[in-house]
Amino acid sequence: MTPGDIPESPVAAFEAAQDRLRALVAGRDRAVLIEPPRPGAWCVVEIVRHLLFAEQKHLGRYTPSRDWNPLGLPPHNMNPRRRGQAVEWVPTLDIDEVLEAWRTEHERIRPFLDPARPEIQSTLAGTTRHLRSHTAVIERVLRASR
Repeated sequence: MTPGDIPESPVAAFEAAQDRLRALVAGRDRAVLIEPPRPGAWCVVEIVRHLLFAEQKHLGRYTPSRDWNPLGLPPHNMNPRRRGQAVEWVPTLDIDEVLEAWRTEHERIRPFLDPARPEIQSTLAGTTRHLRSHTAVIERVLRASR
């Protein structure tokens, strides 16, 4: 960054990372997006479902209601609850459906992401790192599929 550069806001950095991932998967062959790179690994769609879940888990805590979109995909060792009941996760391999659900969830959460609050800045930074890390995995999977 040069001295004249304006630092990117934490929300803008997160949204730029989301946009980058969306562009990366846009127009890709469905077969590539649903094929796990190795046995036991998540396919691209499952990684995106996990990122939907991660936003709900980490950024959704700043909203007044904690509803889980059932298209999210938690890690194998975690099963969040909704009002005391286990969430019935909906398995899907439809990337467009998952991206739309993620966009909707982000629109619901975004108004509560006050970047002036240090804890939200910190959570946004960590969630953005997580998103970028998974985006790098997706890039490798897509490169290997060529």
